[in-house]
Amino acid sequence: MRAAPHARLTALAVLIAGPTAAIAVALPIGASARPQDPLAHAATHIRSGRIAFQALVGRFPQVFTVEPDGSGLRQITHVPGKDPGAENPIWSPDGATIAFDAAAGKGVNIFTVSRGMDPAQLPLSVGAFNGDPAYSADGAQISFDQDTGPSAPTVHGIFIANADGSNARRVTTGIRTTHAYDTQSQWSPDGKRLAFTRVKNGTQAAVFVVNIDGTGLKRLTPWSLDAANPDWSPDGREILFNPYYDPHRGKFSNVYSMRPDGSQKTRLTHAPPGVQSFAPAWSPDGTKIVFVRFTPVGKNSQRFDLLTMSRDGTHLHRITNMPQAFPTNPDWGTAP
Repeated sequence: MRAAPHARLTALAVLIAGPTAAIAVALPIGASARPQDPLAHAATHIRSGRIAFQALVGRFPQVFTVEPDGSGLRQITHVPGKDPGAENPIWSPDGATIAFDAAAGKGVNIFTVSRGMDPAQLPLSVGAFNGDPAYSADGAQISFDQDTGPSAPTVHGIFIANADGSNARRVTTGIRTTHAYDTQSQWSPDGKRLAFTRVKNGTQAAVFVVNIDGTGLKRLTPWSLDAANPDWSPDGREILFNPYYDPHRGKFSNVYSMRPDGSQKTRLTHAPPGVQSFAPAWSPDGTKIVFVRFTPVGKNSQRFDLLTMSRDGTHLHRITNMPQAFPTNPDWGTAP
């Protein structure tokens, strides 16, 4: 996809840590995901479901899963080493399947993978650049974005299809400029609306909601906040997000919640300046949140970690130890 998450994270790392910062290392498969630092609260380990995420293996990402206490790290995909790798993983509601996007022919498309099975490409019939999937709460439908690049801005938008890839249809069309696109769709628990990120340009984005028939489009955050990464709570009462989707010098991203009408925006993370918290996702029961934390380490180094916290932002617990592999885009599923 044109706005691949790992590309944005690379820009963020270079902005904060300097142009000579190391970007990626090969990840030793089977390396321990258990942290040993003050954020690790052994007495409050969570063992409920599994968290899917992407992390770099060499130059490109693959999909991994890990238990919410940081144990049981597994590499799920082994797609060929070409751009964009395997990224944007999302669990099906029953925890049996992970959908993700990866290179397909001359484009990008959505794949699904289940335990013991090879990845299968969804037969979407709406173009060659489809990604960032999300399942409806009943597992019957899937949403995704289409982004064919700056040469065809009128094509960009959010689509919905049946979970098997059939009956794909458009929900939104992005702003009709070469720098704009719609992405990061997430379903409301009742299946009637989508929250998504609308990008206007390289410094402005906002969280919107829309009915699945394309009506009722509403912006929830100001363009100046450059907000992104919405995730709807299981009870339907809150949407998580983070500001500063793109690097903004002197400004730092944190995890926020808000009501589905955009009111009552509440900051949940309070890291020191320089630390960025973003890409939040709810646990299946709505009591916990997983998110990504970027921490500068010295002048020309940095690390990325996945952390969990309680719904109110307390009880932080680091669950990955893959600092230079850019673990990001977590999704918390019900898989055993």
